[in-house]
Amino acid sequence: MDKQEITNRLKQLPADYQAFILSGLPQEIVDTFAEAHDLDEDLQITLEDGFTLYLLFFITETNFIRFVALNLNLETKPAGLLVKGMKLGLPKEIYTFLNETNNLLTNQDTAPGGDFASEIAEAEKTLESLDNVRTMHSDQKSNSAQGETTYPSLQADILTNNNSAPAPKPPRWGSES
Repeated sequence: MDKQEITNRLKQLPADYQAFILSGLPQEIVDTFAEAHDLDEDLQITLEDGFTLYLLFFITETNFIRFVALNLNLETKPAGLLVKGMKLGLPKEIYTFLNETNNLLTNQDTAPGGDFASEIAEAEKTLESLDNVRTMHSDQKSNSAQGETTYPSLQADILTNNNSAPAPKPPRWGSES
């Protein structure tokens, strides 16, 4: 990412948000967390770069968490807590603007038309056209409807011979008939 892209993005943002980005406060937030987590200078610069990309809406919060986890060699949960902590260190109006803008960007990315009702109706129509799955329960229902007897297969019934099943016919192999 070159400086021109960053400059263009910064110019697109509201003046008070631009002033915040350029104020040095984001670096102070990074410095505070870097000191608390004993990060060396290279990792601190990496964290600052990721935070800047996040604040300029080049990456989402989820991607920033992944970035922190990967580059700081953390598990996802501690990386997520670090990112949440950094967000909470932002001034209230900046925090609000960041969340609202991220929500708008996320909604546009995931649903361009935003017409969920038609998508749900289409999915339901597709589900109705699928054949029913054959299960043991449905087989038993169809067998009992034809008058075929089914016997319980519980261990207690088998041991006590309470299933009143007819005696099995002996096998026919080996017989001389």
